[in-house]
Amino acid sequence: MIERSNFTEHQWAQIKAEPLLSVMEGAEAPVDDTPGERIENIVEAIGIIDPDKKPPVKDLENVMGQDITAAQRDRAWAIYQKRIAEG
Repeated sequence: MIERSNFTEHQWAQIKAEPLLSVMEGAEAPVDDTPGERIENIVEAIGIIDPDKKPPVKDLENVMGQDITAAQRDRAWAIYQKRIAEG
């Protein structure tokens, strides 16, 4: 999701005119209600794969043996990065 305020009126018109994009103004970001335990498992898998870069979803799925979403990976990555920063 992107915010309209990040663009000029001209840029926004170009985005809306792009036939391969769907523009839904006023839509809210989906809510990630993944249980904390599952996110912790993803955080752990990130450390196993490569703690220096955000891993692809498919790599995490291979390690975990379960499907995950990009939103779950992103949430786990943010937690992982915060923990690294805190030492």
